[in-house]
Amino acid sequence: SDFKLNLQLIDKVLTLCPDYHWCFIGEEREGQTDPVLKSIQQKPNAHFLGHKQYQQLPQYLAHMDVATLPSQINEYPRSMFPMKFFEYLAAGLDVVATPLPSIQGHQEKFFQGDSAESFAQALKGILEEKQSKAVHLEQIREYSWSGRMDKMLDQMGWPK
Repeated sequence: SDFKLNLQLIDKVLTLCPDYHWCFIGEEREGQTDPVLKSIQQKPNAHFLGHKQYQQLPQYLAHMDVATLPSQINEYPRSMFPMKFFEYLAAGLDVVATPLPSIQGHQEKFFQGDSAESFAQALKGILEEKQSKAVHLEQIREYSWSGRMDKMLDQMGWPK
C-alpha cells in the first residue's frame, strides 16, 4: 500500500542496488494507481509473489538474507505497532527499517535507513560486510504472541 510503504525509497534502493533482489509478498491495495509502484514492478530485481497464507510465511523468510520495513513516516505509521518487525527478528533476520517511532526503543536490534542512500548502505553492510544485529529468539520472546498474552494475563491478574 502506498500509504504504508515508502515506494520512492524502495524504487531508489532498487536502482542503487541492482544486484539485490526484493521479494514482495501480499496483494496490491485495490484501486492503487501509484506510478512509482509501476516503476518498481518493472525493475528486474523486484519480484511480486502475491498473497501467501500466513502459515507459509516462515518458509519464505527462511530463504531471505535480510528483512526490510521501508515505511512511510506519516500519521499512519506513527500510530501503528509493526508486529512484522518482531516476526522478522524471530526468524533470525537482520532488519533495515525507516525510523518508525514504535521501534525506536529497539535500535540495537535493527539498522536504520532514513534515505535511499542510508538504506542501501545498511543493506550493503549486512550483505557484503557481514555486519549483523540478528538477535536470538530468547531476546525477543516477550514480543511473541504468547509473550504478549502472558503480559496481558499478568496485568489482569489471571493465571497463565
